[in-house]
Order: sequence, then structure tokens, then C-alpha cells
Amino acid sequence: MRTRWPGRLVHVALFLALLVGGCGEDEDDGSRAEEEAALAADCERAGGRLSAAAPEELEACARGVEGDCALRGDAAIVACELPPSTAMCGDSVSVEELLLMLNGAVVAAAEQIDDGVSVYELFGGVIVGMLYNGIDWNQLDDLEVDFDAETGSYMIESGASRVGFRLYWARDFDGHSTGEPIPHNVFALTSYVSGIDVDIGGSIANPRIEYDYDEGPLFGLIDGGVEISGRDPRSLRIFTALHADAIAVELDSLGRRRFELPVPWALGLVTTKFDYETHILSTRTPVPDLHAALQGGGFALDLAGTVFARDYYVLETLVYGTRDHFEATDFAIKKDDDGAFFEGEYTGRREVSAQVLGFDYEGSLHSRGLLSNRQQNWTEFFCDTARTDLWGTARHDLDLEGGVFTFDSGRSFRYGTGEFEWEEDQVED
Repeated sequence: MRTRWPGRLVHVALFLALLVGGCGEDEDDGSRAEEEAALAADCERAGGRLSAAAPEELEACARGVEGDCALRGDAAIVACELPPSTAMCGDSVSVEELLLMLNGAVVAAAEQIDDGVSVYELFGGVIVGMLYNGIDWNQLDDLEVDFDAETGSYMIESGASRVGFRLYWARDFDGHSTGEPIPHNVFALTSYVSGIDVDIGGSIANPRIEYDYDEGPLFGLIDGGVEISGRDPRSLRIFTALHADAIAVELDSLGRRRFELPVPWALGLVTTKFDYETHILSTRTPVPDLHAALQGGGFALDLAGTVFARDYYVLETLVYGTRDHFEATDFAIKKDDDGAFFEGEYTGRREVSAQVLGFDYEGSLHSRGLLSNRQQNWTEFFCDTARTDLWGTARHDLDLEGGVFTFDSGRSFRYGTGEFEWEEDQVED
């Protein structure tokens, strides 16, 4: 026998429920019809659908119940066919709830990897590139730089990417001591020179162009002098190489991003609200060493404290939620022949909540996994904090559009962000 859950949201049941009272004038019939419609919506939010079974003869619907059951109100009762369920660390979870959790996770993995790649492109590519190779001041036109002089910290944005970090003196330099924050904005031209004056003389055939300027507080950080070119004072090209070995960088980036996406499950698309609060840290590293790490074995990032939250709404009602917490991480960013590279392992926990059929549920799983834009991503879920009691493993496809979840027993099923139709015989032994 096969239980089929069509890949679209079925509102016909709700419509029929509204018509149960017919066109009569009896007020009780209207109230009963409204209550039946509300019970039908509760059934759908639980991943079920209305059943033709006689509800009076059925057990009450509850978390962990599957198949035909009864939803009772004050004046109405309906039969609801709930999807299959499976054990989860001493509790139970329906296949629809598990499917939502996994489909949301594969979307989250893609977003996390994109964020990691963007950190390399903005921080490892643009920012470290300027500190190591020198600053072409025209290049800063596309960057938004926010600088805090008290802490020596920066928040730099470019398009949708942003990253925070601090700059310190890597060695005793120009009257400053090793480990002190650099007190002036390294990405402001006025920190180096100001009052640039252009003097154009000579003849048309043999022009003579001279420049004069006042020295700023970081003028000594310039390696080799200020390079100024161009004849029009309104469009000068200014370049400054820096004593990169005098600068040390420490990532300390807090970010928050919220967005909504439709996530599929067996009954259709579910509005999902994503809320990412990321925290990226690194050790304090001199710029030449940082540049070498980015081009070689990778620059280590610590994402402990990062939280990825997802709330799932069915019929505009919050029914499920997950919170992924990174407790310990070992990530790295670098560049190879194929471009930006982000990869690492983590341990954490997933908090799970559900509000369906009048029951509130809260539980947690402990996780360990791999995130990468080069190889298959996976997450192991455990029932205990020691991570010895394995519940199951999710392995995302390389295209991050689906994957396979395998229970500790060996049973498995596919999930994905495209059309989905649950069939009982999809669970493989």
C-alpha cells in the first residue's frame, strides 16, 4: 500500500468544509461550518489532509499519531489523515516536519557557503589585496568604509557583502608600539596626504607637472612615496604602497541578515523566514602572513556563536522552527585555480520546535558536519551531547538542491527543493 502526498497545497478541503452548513439560515450550522474549516486548517498545518473516514470512531489526533485520526472542536469533528512519522531521540517527528527541516537546511547550507565565499572575495581579495599590494585610491569608490578610531575597527561593505575587522601595529613602527590599534583610518587618503596642489607649467609640447601636498598622520606608513599621475586636478590617479609588514589584521565581524523563501514539502510551498546572525573571528595576523595563507593552505576562521534560524509558516501560521548554533568550528578561506574556496567542519546543536494540533513541542539535536563549496556537505545528528548516539545523517547533493537522509538504522529517503511527492516505499531499508 502506498500513501501519496501530492506536491501542491490542497485548499479544496477547506472550501468543502465551509459549505458543510449549506445555505440554511440556522446560526449553529454556520458556527459548525466555521469550526470545521478551522479544524481542516489545523489538519493541513500538521501536514495532513481531510479523510473520508468516520471521525467518531477514530482516536484523537496528536503528535506522533499517523494515519486517520479525529480533530474535535466544541461543535464539530473532522477526520484527518496524518502523514507517517518516525522516531527522533525519544520523541517522534512526521515525515513532513523532517522534510521541512531538511529542505530548509539545504537552502541554509547554500546561503552559508555563499557568505563564506563572499568573505574571501571582499576581505581576502579586496581588503587584504590593498594592504599587501598598495592602495589605488580610485578603487575605493565602490566601497563603503565605516571606521571607529577608538577601537581601530572597520566595517566595509561592497554591494551585499560586508565584513568587520581591526587593524593593529604588527611591530614597533613610527613611534607606535606592537599590538596597539592603528588610530587613523588606513583607507582614508587624508590619513596620508592632504591639500594636494597641482602645478602645470612648461609648454604644450613639453608639459611640466608638479604636485605638492601636506603630510598626514600615517604618511610614514607609505612605502616608496606617493605616486600621483594625471593632468586634470579633478581626476588624478593616486597610488600608495604600504609597509604591509607593519600592519596586523584581526577579523571580528558581526552580521545579521533576514529574508523569506518558499520551501517545498509534500503539500506545497511553505513560507520560510530565515534569520542569520553570523559572528566571524580570526587570530591577529601580519598582512604578509595573511596574504600567504590566503594563497596557500587557507586562512582560519572561527564562526562559533553563529546562529541560523528558520521559521516555517503554513497557512500564515508559525508551525515549525529550527535554530542551528555553531558551538565550535574549523573553517578556512583561500583561493586556488578554481577561484574562492570556503570549507570547514563544525559541531553544534539544532533546537527544534513545533506548534501543531494544539501541542507545543521543543527538543534538540546535537550536530557535527562539513560545509564546503567544493565537496559534498553533510551533517550528522546525535541524541546526546557526547555525539555518540547517532540519529541520522543528511548528505546534500553537490548542487545543493537536495540530498539523502539516512537514519542510523540504515533506512533513507530523498529530500529536495524542487517538486516532491512522498511515497511510503521511498523509504529504503
